[in-house]
Amino acid sequence: LNHAQAAADGDGVIRVVISESDPGVPGWLDCAGHPEGTFAWRATTPTAPQTPRARVVSLAELQRHLPAGSRTVSPDERAEALRVRRRHLAHRMSP
Repeated sequence: LNHAQAAADGDGVIRVVISESDPGVPGWLDCAGHPEGTFAWRATTPTAPQTPRARVVSLAELQRHLPAGSRTVSPDERAEALRVRRRHLAHRMSP
């Protein structure tokens, strides 16, 4: 997710959810069936960002760990976001 794709919650925190299935939140990254992997966080800001924190929660418990009023993403919104991501990736990878 880049700066245009990442969405801060009402408390100003950007949350990323790595999951095999779509949890219906803006910051979803599909793990594509991989049981483990590496996640890289890069920030280019004039001041140092907060250190990222991670925790493992079940999808059934996810909403309890998000702030009240966190935005959800509909299937149509997700399809459009994925279409845009694919288009940007194809552009970056083209000669």
